[in-house]
Amino acid sequence: MHFHSGEKISNHGGDAKAVVACFLKLVRSRYDEKIPIILNADRRFLSDENLLYFGNDLKIKYIVIGKLYYSVYETKQTCAVTESARVSAKYASWICYDYKSKLGRWENYRRTILTTLVADDGQYVFEGIRDTVMYTNIGKNDLIDVELRMRKQDDLMKTEAIVKLAHQNGEEELNHRSIKGFMRREHLSLINFGMNGAFYSLMVISYFIMESYRYDIANDILIQPSRSFLVKQLSDLGK
Repeated sequence: MHFHSGEKISNHGGDAKAVVACFLKLVRSRYDEKIPIILNADRRFLSDENLLYFGNDLKIKYIVIGKLYYSVYETKQTCAVTESARVSAKYASWICYDYKSKLGRWENYRRTILTTLVADDGQYVFEGIRDTVMYTNIGKNDLIDVELRMRKQDDLMKTEAIVKLAHQNGEEELNHRSIKGFMRREHLSLINFGMNGAFYSLMVISYFIMESYRYDIANDILIQPSRSFLVKQLSDLGK
């Protein structure tokens, strides 16, 4: 969790890099120093600086959604890229084009996957209307890819697997909705920034404890009275 003022974007300054570095240090110290880690991020975190830091400095894999600039389609046409894979869900299907491209300000080419939605809820759509582009460093045949193969996770290098991982970005938004539901509010009640930060931190910690109890102890039973009592206690503490 990283708390900052509302006028700052998610990718403000070096915040994203600092949070990811802190998280990786925790995972590797508690789990495995050599564990391959794949970072999933949306277009707000797409920058050459971030991608170089994630791949070169932190030694992790990433899948980052990008913006649909003209150069994405121009490179695809120049390379005469054909369909690489197709990913299907319950009511939708995506054609995937796997190639290498770079934005105007990038020095190096990166693996690029462009997906086109061809069916949505049984209705076909025009090609190019619902496209998504993503950039990844998976499949570079470096030491991390070797580690994936040793752990029998080399299927993650395939186009279909990368697209499916990128699609999980939408599901991860449910975490924020769940925290808001736990807090019963979207606006913090205090005026001072530091006090709001402390209050929000307590709420996130409490939410984590409650979810851990629900999954580890109470299984699928959600104890609503205890949850409401906890929220009231923390609200009183914040005041």
